[in-house]
Amino acid sequence: MTTRHFTLTVGLAAAIAACSSWSAGGIISVPYWNDFSVDADDFSTLGTWTLDTSNQVYNTTISAASTESRALVTASDLGGSPTTAKSFWMSSDFTINQLSGGSPATIGLRALSTYTADIQEGGGMRIWGGSLNTNVIGTFPGGLQTDTLYTMSLLGTYYGDKLTLEFSVTDGTLTTSVSREGIASPATGQDFGLRNRTSSTYSQPLDVDFHNFTLIPEPSSFLLAVLGLTVLVPARRRRVRFSSCRGTRDAKVCREK
Repeated sequence: MTTRHFTLTVGLAAAIAACSSWSAGGIISVPYWNDFSVDADDFSTLGTWTLDTSNQVYNTTISAASTESRALVTASDLGGSPTTAKSFWMSSDFTINQLSGGSPATIGLRALSTYTADIQEGGGMRIWGGSLNTNVIGTFPGGLQTDTLYTMSLLGTYYGDKLTLEFSVTDGTLTTSVSREGIASPATGQDFGLRNRTSSTYSQPLDVDFHNFTLIPEPSSFLLAVLGLTVLVPARRRRVRFSSCRGTRDAKVCREK
């Protein structure tokens, strides 16, 4: 049995959920978080995708060679001109139920309608699309295994009119990160999401469960704001407790509450 864990803290998940905009047809506003407990209506899909709300997974199974599956949302406030575009961070937890047996079948993330950051079954990691080649630029030790919970994330940061992309994969113990820096004339699309593909040497279906999907704008600023909220909530609780003690005759009991 696989024990599920999530990269988002309770406070961060609650903050994103409170700010998220949920709408049909794939148009969303960021920050966005979906744990697949209700629906996946925001995603436009290619291939076979099945939502299981009771187990909170969004499954895709590819049963043919050289075939792609993807599930994308359109973020209305990301993308566009690199001089004004917002940096972003996206993440998803996933479990592989069955490997396709072929190399290089891949599991990954799609950003700005163009770039794909993916990991091959054998562990090879890439960031490609647009002007970027498909070369492997790093390796996750031991490759991907079934019944193991992985987290993959992609950070996109703008520096002037150039873009840097950093892709990370972890199983909770091992972490590998790769990057593409100084991408000139970066893509301006607004589609972000999940993207898998089988290889030409496919031998059996590639079966993957995604447990969540997160998309955050200006991640540094957003996380600082969330950290501020997590500090304020305990402080507010302390103030409420203190106020409720005013006027009591038993100061000792009040202090011990």
